[in-house]
Amino acid sequence: MPAGRGALLSVFKRSAYGLIGVVCLVLGLALAATAVMIGLAIGDAPERFDRRTVAVVAEIVQTGGGGPHGGRTEVEVSYEADGRRITTRLPGASGQGLSTGDRVEVFYRSDEPGRVSTEADEEPLGLGTGIAVIAAVVVMSALPFTACWGLFAVAAGKRKSFLSV
Repeated sequence: MPAGRGALLSVFKRSAYGLIGVVCLVLGLALAATAVMIGLAIGDAPERFDRRTVAVVAEIVQTGGGGPHGGRTEVEVSYEADGRRITTRLPGASGQGLSTGDRVEVFYRSDEPGRVSTEADEEPLGLGTGIAVIAAVVVMSALPFTACWGLFAVAAGKRKSFLSV
C-alpha cells in the first residue's frame, strides 16, 4: 500500500473516532442534564385536586388480551363538571371491583376536569426514589463520557486503538 494512502486512511480513521467521540459527549451531556432536571424536581408536590364529585361508572372496558397476564380492565366514568358532561377513564387500578352503574367519588382540578383520581392527593416522587433515579442516570452518563475520552485519545493520536490500555 502506498505511504500516502495509509496516511489518508489514518486521518479518516482518526476523524471517525473524533466524530463518534463527539456523539458520545453529547449523549453523556444529555444524560447528565436529565439527572440535574430530576434532582431539581425532587420534592415538587403536584397541584392538589380542588374539586370533587360523584361519578357514575359508564362502562367497564377490557383492553389487551392474550399473554400470561391477560388483559387489563379499565373503568370509564361519567360526571358533571362546570356544567359540562365529562366521560373519562379512571387511572390505574382505581376502579377494581366496580360495575356499570356504580357511583364513585372522584377528584379533579378545576383547570383539568377530564383528569380524575379516586384519591384527593397525589404523592410526589419520594426522596429515596429520586436519589436512586439520579444515581442510575449518573452511572449511565459515565459510560458515554468514558467512551468519549478514549475516542478523543485515539483521534488525537495519543493511543493507537480505542481498546488498548
